[in-house]
Amino acid sequence: MSLICLEDTDVLFITYDDYKHLCNALPKMEHFFLEKAYFGFIAAQKRILSALTLNTAERYRQLIERYPNLIQRVPKSQLAAYLGVSRETLSRISL
Repeated sequence: MSLICLEDTDVLFITYDDYKHLCNALPKMEHFFLEKAYFGFIAAQKRILSALTLNTAERYRQLIERYPNLIQRVPKSQLAAYLGVSRETLSRISL
């Protein structure tokens, strides 16, 4: 797994033991983490469904609609990788 940041970023992490301790000590944090996981799961399912049901042009249009500012900030090669196509295919679609 890799993480690509668009700007300078500080990445924080906690161990699993610390996570469990935090959730036990602060139930609101457990709810927060559960909600983040829930929305992450939904986003992953939507991405899988779009990959299975939409063609490349439709997935690209959907990406532009959801994240209009991203197109200007992310290199085409990374957008193509996210969509599961080559950079050349993405260039043909985005003309």
